[in-house]
Formats: sequence, structure tokens, C-alpha cells
Amino acid sequence: FSNAIADSVQKGLESSGKEVRLINLYSMPKELGGGEFVPLLSQQERVEYFKEGEQSALTQDLHVKYIVESLRWCDSVVLVYPTWWFNIPGILKGMFDRCFVPGVGFKYDPVAQARTTGLKNIKKVGVCTTYGFTEEEVVKAGDAGRMMISTGMTMLFAPDCQVDWKPLYGMQGTQPQEVRAKYLEEVTELFSKW
Repeated sequence: FSNAIADSVQKGLESSGKEVRLINLYSMPKELGGGEFVPLLSQQERVEYFKEGEQSALTQDLHVKYIVESLRWCDSVVLVYPTWWFNIPGILKGMFDRCFVPGVGFKYDPVAQARTTGLKNIKKVGVCTTYGFTEEEVVKAGDAGRMMISTGMTMLFAPDCQVDWKPLYGMQGTQPQEVRAKYLEEVTELFSKW
């Protein structure tokens, strides 16, 4: 269903003349070696983490290099994913860990011991996510993915970054097909106005 949501986002954005780079972490472009994005932050990457611009993954891992280049190119990011255990999937978290490194997501001044935004070009974040539980249950559990993206992640972007959250609750069980079809229509409509 996430692929259908991503198609609806793309349809909406393109209908209003937006240029779209669709990145599926489970199916990276063939010209970049294809396959899945590797979410594991290697020991070498951890050692190099604060060496801004010198992290080997930024030049040696074609998937990381492409995602970072895309982040620097775009003015908006739309994340489409199923919420697992009230949070983002591990592959998405791994992408954040490996691609939003110092020098990309933020810059670190060791003298002032302060961070500055690294991706001021990103002014909007859209999130389309599905939940197995009801909205009430998700709120009770804390909705960790929503909190991380709408607070922590946006600190890496433009100061006035806007977040549009488009959830679909109750995916587990017997949700009628009409609910999902309506959701896809709403997603296309939302992103046609971006």
C-alpha cells in the first residue's frame, strides 16, 4: 500500500508542475547498483561521523551519495512509510543515520559547541504514514515517529519549515477498501496543492 501512496503523492505533485525524485529505499535505482539501501551505520562511519565532508560513505556508497545529493537539490521532502511499533521503519531510521550526518543535515561548531542547520533549502516536509492502530491508541503510545520528524528532524531544515502529516489509522484488521481508496484520493489532492 505504501507504493500506492507514493504513486498518489507523485501524481499530485506532478499535476501542479513539480519535479519529483522518487526514492524507494527497498529498490534503489539500477544505475546506482540497485538493491536495497543498507541502513546499518558501519563502524567506520561511526568513527568518521564528526569529520564533516570526509565521511567515506558520502563518496563511496552510491546510495548515500544519491540521497544526499537529492536532499541538497530539493526544496521539499515527502516521506511515505508504514508505522511499525509506533515509529518509523528501521530502514528509514538507518537512512537518517547515514545521510543526515554532520556537514549534511547539520554543521557542528566544536568551539561554540553548537549545531547549525545544514539543509536550509528544505522548506516543507510531508508525511504519509499508515498505522495499524486507531488514532486514540497511537496518541496514547506517544507516536514517536511523528514526534521525531515534526520536531527533531525539522531542526535540520529551513527555520520556518512546514510539516503536513497525512495519517491513515486502523490498517490492521478489516478496514474497508473504500477507506483506502478515499485516502489515496486525498493524498493526490493534498500534494496537488503543494
